[in-house]
Amino acid sequence: MNQYNRVTIAGPYRAGVARSSGGTYHSYLVRLWQDEEQTTWRALAQSVQSGETLHFADVESLFAFLRAQTVCEPPTVGNS
Repeated sequence: MNQYNRVTIAGPYRAGVARSSGGTYHSYLVRLWQDEEQTTWRALAQSVQSGETLHFADVESLFAFLRAQTVCEPPTVGNS
């Protein structure tokens, strides 16, 4: 499995990113479910902007993905 333990993935990694008022905006519809014979909760996050759907094998993987989406990147320094 990949770093987020996703079951499937479609589209680019950083889908759901939109620039607005000089900032970054992410919007996801999140669904959680538990199969009858499973103790692990499954998760799905669908980007509102792109429609991309990401499936996660467990909620910890969903949380890791969301944390990665909200990491603050240092500002770039231009050469003058």
